Amino acid sequence: MSKTVDLKRCPFCGAKAKARVVKGDGLTLGMVECSNCGGAQRCIEDTCRGAVVMWNDRRGEKIAELKFLKDFCREADLSAEICRDQLRSLWTAYCFHHNLIADTLDYDMGLTELWGIIEKSEPDTGDWGNDEEFDNFMCAYLV
Repeated sequence: MSKTVDLKRCPFCGAKAKARVVKGDGLTLGMVECSNCGGAQRCIEDTCRGAVVMWNDRRGEKIAELKFLKDFCREADLSAEICRDQLRSLWTAYCFHHNLIADTLDYDMGLTELWGIIEKSEPDTGDWGNDEEFDNFMCAYLV
């Protein structure tokens, strides 16, 4: 009896993906592949289980989103209220997307990285002047 596993849609194009086992050259791979753009996740197993777990995990998305937030902190004019509000909104979306809860380790680590960037360029704005005020500002939509 085969067990059905729900696959998330492709992180690159949003299309449906399919899981399969690929054999060749003495190697067996579990593989998930997008039916549209060819985006794929492979795992050296004789089942699709590992590839499906990695495909659905999306750690790469979390890393990419945090990088976007860091780049935003470097490039935005955070002395402008609208840019500060955009940053808070982006952070809120990031937290919801990755199930981050205020004052947990993952949450604090990400926020500390952002503060490290902001502290070098614009540490004092109308909304924050230190890391504690920055934390309070950033979590306003989460609590």
